[in-house]
Amino acid sequence: MDVLVEKFERQVSSYGGFEYIYKVRKVPGGIVIKSFHVPYSYDPEEMQESEDEVRKEIHKYLIKHDYKTIQNY
Repeated sequence: MDVLVEKFERQVSSYGGFEYIYKVRKVPGGIVIKSFHVPYSYDPEEMQESEDEVRKEIHKYLIKHDYKTIQNY
């Protein structure tokens, strides 16, 4: 099955802090199958490490369920 992985930003502080949400959607139709959350951190390196871990989780999830992405995420 083809899927689309989208990245969304949500502002969590008035100082411009963002957290990221990755959503895996069916194509066609756009129904969200699974969401992955990257929590906000004041430390940019820690934030990048968290995002890298979530991308690995997404990759494992896609392989496990035999999903193919229609674009890079």
